[in-house]
Amino acid sequence: MPSSIQTLADLIPEIRALGDREAVRWIRRSGVTSITYKDLWGRIGAIVQYLEQKQVRRGDRIMLRGSNRPEWVATFWACVAKGIQIVPIDPGFSEDFAHRIRTESGVS
Repeated sequence: MPSSIQTLADLIPEIRALGDREAVRWIRRSGVTSITYKDLWGRIGAIVQYLEQKQVRRGDRIMLRGSNRPEWVATFWACVAKGIQIVPIDPGFSEDFAHRIRTESGVS
């Protein structure tokens, strides 16, 4: 990895460069599954396009609520790539608590 990394956004090119190496591994009912950095890169790109369609822009703040899955990871990195601020919350939080976080953090 380059020594000039200062922010998470500086890691974006590294994700693409790692190609067929394993990026994310998770346990499903059917067993252990994984995706490569190449797969992750494609998912990040798809989510960037989705965010653009929804007109989510640099500096906007969104709440990211979900299980530890590749989709969560790809959404996180898509937000980093777009300069979108992320407020991650646990999927187990109650709706009332999630609403309070949403309100107090100023997410769009």
